[in-house]
Parts: sequence; structure tokens; C-alpha cells
Amino acid sequence: DVANYLACPPCDDAKINQLLTEARKEAGQFSLEDPQLCHWEVMFNRLRKYVAQHGDARVPQGFREDESLGTWVKHQRTKMSNNLKRVGGGLTLKKIEALEAVRFWWGLSVGTEDVAKYVAALQASHAAVPAREGILRVEQAAAVSAPPLPSPTA
Repeated sequence: DVANYLACPPCDDAKINQLLTEARKEAGQFSLEDPQLCHWEVMFNRLRKYVAQHGDARVPQGFREDESLGTWVKHQRTKMSNNLKRVGGGLTLKKIEALEAVRFWWGLSVGTEDVAKYVAALQASHAAVPAREGILRVEQAAAVSAPPLPSPTA
């Protein structure tokens, strides 16, 4: 699994920028004026810089050069874990796809297969949910229609 991860290069900048634009639209925010979305994008771009310098997205929590980046990465892992447990989370489809595009490491408690299944369920829901006022609410539909995922211990 690690060999496949390392063999797969991150997406190019154009694809990642497209995903970020789609993440704004998905959230119903078309500018960077929203402080929460702006913070996510700032931190994500710091992660991109880390990946460019270190060749992976496995930021240690106590990373001395940028301690807040290590904390932010930990929070993304926690949010994904919560998404998988269907207890909220806060990571939208496009944010997950953007993290995947830089080969984000979800940690030991979140399996890459579980993330792939969750993304597939969100994508299927995304295709089934009509746009309302230009805003897609895929997470709400996915929470209702996504099949349950196997437990990490199974």
C-alpha cells in the first residue's frame, strides 16, 4: 500500500486549483471572503508547499517549521474519521478530493479503502442531487443514501 502511494504522483497544480474552485462552489461560497473557507485554503496551500518540499503529505504533528500545519493535518484526519462514522466531520467531497490529489495520508485509523468508498458514495449522491440556486448539497444526500462502510476492525 505504501509503495502504491509513493508511486502515484500528486495531481498537477491546475487540477488542484480546479478542485479548490469547486470546493468553494460546493460550499456555496464563490469568493475567499468567508474566513472558514479561506483558512482551509490557506492551510491546504501550506500543505501543498510541504508536499513540494518533502515529497509526501505526512506532516508530523510537532512539525517545527510550521506547528499549526501539523495540527491542521491532524484535524483533517479527525474530520474524515467523523465523516466515515456519519457524525458530522466537515469535509466536503471537493475538499476530500483536493486532499487526495496531494496524496494526503489519512493516518492509521482511517483506511484508504474506506475513504475511496466514501468518496464514491458522495460522487454518486452528487450526480443524483440537482443543483439548487447553483449550490450542491451533496453531504446531506450522501448521509442519507450512502451505504454503510465496514468498521475499521473488520
